[in-house]
Amino acid sequence: MLALSFVKYHWVCILHLMKTINAFKIEKRALIFSLLAIILIVNAALLLLSYLDMIRSARFAISDVAVVINQNIEKNKNISTALGDLVALSSNDIAGKLGSSVNFKENELDPSLYQKHIMFASGEVSVNDRKISAILNSFWNSLSDENKTSYWTYFFSANLNYAYSFEAVKKNGYKFTSPHLAISSYLDEVSRKVKAEKAFLVSERLYSDVYTDSLTGLPVITFSVPVISNNLNYNKSSIEGIISTDYTSKDLSELFNKYFIQTGITPSSYQLTLQSRRGGPDLAITPTKIDYTPFPIVQIPFTAGFIINAKVGVYNVLHHRPWRFVFTNLILLIFFASSINAYRNIMNMLKRLSYDSLTRAFSREGGEVIINSMSAHESWIIVAVDLDLFKDINDTYGHHVGDLSLAYFSDTLIRTLRASDTIIRMGGDEFLLLMPWCNYSSASALMQQAQKKLKHFQYDSITIPISCSYGIQEFTGDFAKDCQIADEKLYVMKNRPTRLPSREKVTPAEKLPHPMLEKDVETGSLTISGLRHHPEYLDNRSVLMLVHLSNHSSLTNLLGQDYGRSLMKYMISRITDTFPEDIIICRERMDKLVVILPPVKTVEQLSLWKQKAHSLFSIKDMPNIGQHELRIEGNAGLAEEALTPENLDEVLRYAGIALHHARREGNGKVTLFTPDMHASGLLHIQLHEQLSHALEREEFYLVMQPIVGLDGNTECREGECLVRWESPVLGNVPPDQFITIAEDTGLIIPLGEWIINNACRELAALMARGNCEDFKLHINISPIQLQANEFAEVVVESLRQHGLQGYNLCIEITEGVLVGSGTNTCRHLNVLREIGVTISLDDFGSGYSSLSYLHTLPFDQLKIDRQFVSGVMEDSRSESVINSVLSLSKSFGVPLVAEGIEDQETGDKLHAMGCLLAQGYHYGRPKPFSEWHIDNGQIAL
Repeated sequence: MLALSFVKYHWVCILHLMKTINAFKIEKRALIFSLLAIILIVNAALLLLSYLDMIRSARFAISDVAVVINQNIEKNKNISTALGDLVALSSNDIAGKLGSSVNFKENELDPSLYQKHIMFASGEVSVNDRKISAILNSFWNSLSDENKTSYWTYFFSANLNYAYSFEAVKKNGYKFTSPHLAISSYLDEVSRKVKAEKAFLVSERLYSDVYTDSLTGLPVITFSVPVISNNLNYNKSSIEGIISTDYTSKDLSELFNKYFIQTGITPSSYQLTLQSRRGGPDLAITPTKIDYTPFPIVQIPFTAGFIINAKVGVYNVLHHRPWRFVFTNLILLIFFASSINAYRNIMNMLKRLSYDSLTRAFSREGGEVIINSMSAHESWIIVAVDLDLFKDINDTYGHHVGDLSLAYFSDTLIRTLRASDTIIRMGGDEFLLLMPWCNYSSASALMQQAQKKLKHFQYDSITIPISCSYGIQEFTGDFAKDCQIADEKLYVMKNRPTRLPSREKVTPAEKLPHPMLEKDVETGSLTISGLRHHPEYLDNRSVLMLVHLSNHSSLTNLLGQDYGRSLMKYMISRITDTFPEDIIICRERMDKLVVILPPVKTVEQLSLWKQKAHSLFSIKDMPNIGQHELRIEGNAGLAEEALTPENLDEVLRYAGIALHHARREGNGKVTLFTPDMHASGLLHIQLHEQLSHALEREEFYLVMQPIVGLDGNTECREGECLVRWESPVLGNVPPDQFITIAEDTGLIIPLGEWIINNACRELAALMARGNCEDFKLHINISPIQLQANEFAEVVVESLRQHGLQGYNLCIEITEGVLVGSGTNTCRHLNVLREIGVTISLDDFGSGYSSLSYLHTLPFDQLKIDRQFVSGVMEDSRSESVINSVLSLSKSFGVPLVAEGIEDQETGDKLHAMGCLLAQGYHYGRPKPFSEWHIDNGQIAL
């Protein structure tokens, strides 16, 4: 158990140290490359070992064949020696040695006795030659089988007059055909040695090149030894002839097959050829032909005068010991699969690990990964900690300085704690510390060190005192209860008088040093505190505008703080270029600006300010920072009322309510505050509060609306997945109320991943109940999701996890994605299209004039906006728009889906116009996946 806990904690530490998923993706590629390299190296080593084993085995088998042939040569040497002694004797002595088996007279009188053994004769056979043939016949028959070779053996006379076969020649047609033996030079050489070396020193053998056998027509090789008479009396020594044995290609193949099989190898696995040292053609021993091989040809010594060329191919090596490759690669595949599975598990954990961009601590959701890995068997310490006087810092210096104090606080904790400790930002200035393999006293010592380092926070030549409070609790296994105890200890310390001796007597204005920060360091603009300390700026002013960069938070989290600062500075420059010089700009929050406009004298002037505010978000050519565009998205709210130091906060609240209404109308909208907006503003605040916890409380669920064909049978092979929010406080919240807030707060990223994964799970369950396997589910994707680095990987992993194919999914994006789409957007869409995922442009025609962008963005389908569909029966302009979009879809070769069809007449009209697919309440209202019934492989409508 201890070992398992250590391994689990080890991986958690690794995840904690990783900064970005991009870095892990590089490690993934390195891991796959390393695994593939290992497989290739191991298999290459196995190939080499098998090749060497094949050559070694072939050497053994070839040496066994060579032993057989050399034994036969030795037998022929013994025979030649005995014949040489016999030929030198008189007829009576020969008869005495051979007995009655030799009959010279009968042999002379009956030519048929020797002619059936004659292979070749250049003329009439002399009496002496007949005598020798009688000796040869009688001598051969007297030998036992073990003393003579079983292959074709014959005697060739020294004068080359005839060749005598020890076995009867059955084919007379070959009798008078000269054998292809170049033996005359050999006989001359042997005769010279007989005379020069006194006969008994002669041990010369004859080996031939490869030639065609006269009797069989097969390639053949020949081994010969001389027959020398009077070998012991060199004065009378002479060569009588030679004894030769032929080995045809068939004989050699049978020999090699026999001894290769005995060695445990298959001769057909080799390309074996026999080569004579005399030159000439090679003799193929095996029928195997290998055209290409990475392995060298090996020359193996055979017998005197011959070598064997052995050649093997990769296929032959693989089949030499196949079990070795199968077993080894099975182990490698198991190892590979285990490594990839481990990577996927870690990647799934890593995807859930989200960081707080400001403090570099884990977010609440990211911290859950660490929390879920905790075990009561491990020594964990839980510390609840927060920053004292955080609210006072915000109120006095502004939110920007408050954020910097939080970052300083987090950095101090990171530098003080151990590398294995985890810091989780729970919200605001509250943090949770998780310390593995730690005890109470060690944790207390670390927190005391952190307190000592947090005496002061230096900012813009101002020393701001800061401190922290904490509560320590040992982990018992019940995390919720232990956290509650740690929180209680935290608040006990926070309210202890000794923490800040004069705390009860200090007023909020006295808690922090003066002068208060009047300018935002990043932009040089006033802070709200600075505005409050200069009431003269409000004189004769009656219009306040609150500008919100809605994409500032999400883009800063994705692209970094430098991008966020540049985006805010660019927005300020647009404001100063658009409005008169006597405006006052204050930075209210990281993503919000307060603009005090000049006095309004007429109604037309207020309308002009509203138009100018609207132009802030209408940008044709966006500048770049690095590889990314400075993309402005946001809204503005205006409030008209005479400004005083006393009502500044109230007018700010009115402008905030107007801003909320503007955001509901869409990007770039500007709204002027009216009294009836106050109630809806309160609702917006509630939406913010409840939405931040809705995902972890599992308040979201998915529904599906069918997409049908308009060809008459209304077959449903596609459907759109929609998200619904059932809040216990607010009830059913429409998507148009909470999606925008989710995009502004960055919650759209985890919410979008939840939608994709659960949509794939619901579709897999629908198919398991019998729905067609090529069903396509549409999922709406926010532009913010497409800017995230891991979007495509999330989709691919969800498809894989639930056993779906790419063609089962359609990504719906709006026209807004076309305008200013970055490299990530196109990269994600191209990656998904490569695996079969289709791309649909939703609400086409309702937003940007984006025809110029269509050729740059990959898409497979158009969905025309419901406002044109609903008016097609009465409005000729709507019909013209639909006809134009239909022509456009045909030009691009993509289908068109009509949304919002409420009756049969509208469906028939659109079908007649050429629309093939439709969606609307007439065909089916959205409802949970489980409530759709399957009939004959189709969704029953």
